[in-house]
Amino acid sequence: MSSAISYLSNIITINIRATSDIIHIHIYPCILYFIIHYIPNNIFIEFINNILLIIISHNFILCTHSMESFIKQDLFILLRIWNIFKYILLLEFVAYMYHRIVHSPIFSKFHTHSLDTNGYIKPYFITSKTDIIARTLCFHLPIRLVSITYNEFMGIYMFYIYFGYMNYMRNFYNIHIVTKKYNYSLLFPIYDILCGTYLSREKYRNSI
Repeated sequence: MSSAISYLSNIITINIRATSDIIHIHIYPCILYFIIHYIPNNIFIEFINNILLIIISHNFILCTHSMESFIKQDLFILLRIWNIFKYILLLEFVAYMYHRIVHSPIFSKFHTHSLDTNGYIKPYFITSKTDIIARTLCFHLPIRLVSITYNEFMGIYMFYIYFGYMNYMRNFYNIHIVTKKYNYSLLFPIYDILCGTYLSREKYRNSI
């Protein structure tokens, strides 16, 4: 009985922290985007709806993780760094495979692209609900295979949101939406390079 209460307490604690952290991670770049760009009411409502979906999907999946290992780990620092490295490799693999699959004729209707390549906020949020849930799953599935803490997870997630997508939109996204056959990776083009689907900005300019 006490273990069940402890487990439920951990879930509630994680969900409260996750809701607060995810709101903070997303709200600041969104506010900046709203200041710089005019946002029609319908787009603003879609922003809000999709942020709520991100929060709900994260919290729902968080409940399925091993709370004890997720909250606290006493691993040697080098082993934790190694686990973070493995997590990122798995994250990039899952995201790459998903992106390749949804570009197939069968699943393409579940995947959308924003034509706004000047910033990363709109392409990230104004997308299909399927993409948002799948993107959330991409961040959580590697935790099944690699042991990382909640703080490590949120640190990686924040890095991808703040720096990853800005880098992706600037260097890869415009090439991807035009060609639809290059640059499927999330941030680090490891699997694009390995699978021959990487196209740099320089090569793209020379091919035009």
